[in-house]
Amino acid sequence: MKVRVLLLGCGNVGRGLCSLFSGKGKELAERYGVDLSLTGAATRTHGCAVDPDGLDPRDVLSGRAFSTRPSRVSTMDLVETSGYDVLAECTVTNPETGEPALSHIRTALERGKSVTTSNKGPIALRFHELRALAKARGARLLYEGTVMAGTPLFSAAHPGFLGAEIASFEGVLNGTCNYMIERMKTGTTFDAALSEAQAKGYAEAEPGTDLGGWDTALKALILAQSFLDFPPMSLRDVDVEGVYGLTPDTLVEAASRGGTVRLVAAGERPCAGSGIRPRISVRPKFLPADHPLANLPDTANGIVFSSDATGPVSFMGAGAGGPQTAFAVLRDIIDIATGMKAGRK
Repeated sequence: MKVRVLLLGCGNVGRGLCSLFSGKGKELAERYGVDLSLTGAATRTHGCAVDPDGLDPRDVLSGRAFSTRPSRVSTMDLVETSGYDVLAECTVTNPETGEPALSHIRTALERGKSVTTSNKGPIALRFHELRALAKARGARLLYEGTVMAGTPLFSAAHPGFLGAEIASFEGVLNGTCNYMIERMKTGTTFDAALSEAQAKGYAEAEPGTDLGGWDTALKALILAQSFLDFPPMSLRDVDVEGVYGLTPDTLVEAASRGGTVRLVAAGERPCAGSGIRPRISVRPKFLPADHPLANLPDTANGIVFSSDATGPVSFMGAGAGGPQTAFAVLRDIIDIATGMKAGRK
């Protein structure tokens, strides 16, 4: 069964997805009985490329596809009119409005096309709207790549907690901040740790979204709405404090108390009928050495859920990286494709 994929965004995640298509295409077809065909790709640098018979992902990686299979239409035109079954939305996150990714996803869902995205903005800011639209149009909306990169969080936790009510979560969700904290624990200054993170590709040239806590806040919004049934919320509803105030002395003092400091996102479901508005916070927090999130190495992420039926349950894994996030997008595509093959909505 052929499943046509339209890819928006050919940065680290989009390029990683093309590499997976190229390297794993035959294996995936044999294992799952689905032929994943990249019928369109859009990038800010090269424009758009379209081929109903399928683009060679190696040509997308090299840029050749954009000269041999160019499309004169805009990215939105591709979403509105081209032939595809799954939209893979991997453009850069806009934390304020979610655009233009929000419009891409909304338009695809309105056409009854399923969507997977690594873009945090639309899912954090319009979670309930997009989920309702997907249900109304008989499409699927998956977003594994929005939190914890390639670690299978949503695909494992959602079915894993069937029958339980998740009451709260605590998470270390930003690999840049975690790496810098680990370096500062050894006495490295804040500025030197940031320079190292940028040199290794862990931090952006303009790292304010990460260091200010806003990237973590977006992820916390997704988790709270997805797992705790929080109502629609915005970044204004999150109590955010970044890591700019941390120093090596702060971390040395934490170690002397038998623990460490992490940038922790937290959400808690209020008791029914309490009248208390749901709250989410992101702030540096002291964690004792035996806390599950205290010993995460380098860019690793982790989250601890507490439910009425299980007590604390932890998920740990890679929290950053284009190839890792690309795997999460691929996982979603395979999930959607095998569902189509089986005739599921």
